[in-house]
Amino acid sequence: MYHIYKKVTPTTIRSAEEIGQAIGKDLSKSGVQRDLWDTVVKIMTGFSVTKQDPYQSMRFKVGGYSGDMQNARQAFTNDIISAKNLQSDMRLLSRGLPGETFPKEYEKLQSNNYRILSEAYKDVQALRKLNFTEKEIRELISGRRAFSKRDVNNLLNGFFTPENVPNFKKDSAVANAVKNINRELDTNYTINDFINRQELFKIRNKYMNIPLGLNEKEREEFLKSTPERKFEIKEPVIEKREKLIEEQQKILEDQQSIKPQEPAAPYLPDPQIANMFAKNIDPNTNLTRTETALLSPEEQIIAQRLRT
Repeated sequence: MYHIYKKVTPTTIRSAEEIGQAIGKDLSKSGVQRDLWDTVVKIMTGFSVTKQDPYQSMRFKVGGYSGDMQNARQAFTNDIISAKNLQSDMRLLSRGLPGETFPKEYEKLQSNNYRILSEAYKDVQALRKLNFTEKEIRELISGRRAFSKRDVNNLLNGFFTPENVPNFKKDSAVANAVKNINRELDTNYTINDFINRQELFKIRNKYMNIPLGLNEKEREEFLKSTPERKFEIKEPVIEKREKLIEEQQKILEDQQSIKPQEPAAPYLPDPQIANMFAKNIDPNTNLTRTETALLSPEEQIIAQRLRT
């Protein structure tokens, strides 16, 4: 009925209704307060002014990214319990060859997650250009129906941490799928016959700490590179992060020096990041205790180089 009302009601009445909503400062469907001037301009000229809200836009996109990652995990589960795929692996096992389903689908899961997080990382970089603090960004991409704590750390650090190798317990969906195949085909396979855990861990290690934001060609180059070349690719990302942390710390120190008696501002850099640059540098290592404990060896080298 409302749809019919919107279609058959004269334009002047609907325009007056919109102006009334703007005068009352009602919210639109997207949760944005209606502006009287913008509403009048829209009615008089036919052109509307859309005000962009980066915070609301990112909250919306975070939900989409989180849903995409859940879909990727669900697709992985569906493929590894597929009777068709498991039966194909059985033919390989009967010839003394390893199964292909689990390593292929597990690598596809890592690839999909990397692609999704790389897109989200571009948005995080855009928020930084819009002067969002690290704390604001962390709060924005965390919480219910958002990224996990591991994914949040990935997005803030700029590096990818792959999904863990599943446990494949005896009562898991995969184990039940194998039992059903054994019952139908009168075979005696176990879940361990299909899973080469060593190969899965090799895939996980391969995807560990890849810089986010690489395209397909750059990612393939990274995966095939030597450790030295990987370090060269990762170094600019680490330097940019270190520079960002220093800038956040400088802002914090400036705020404290200007208003020493007032409480801290509602949005300050993440305390963990601020503590990382507290002035407790060890003269022997030229690193803080936090840097020594949390940074990888190659990140420590870059931190020392930036400080000299």
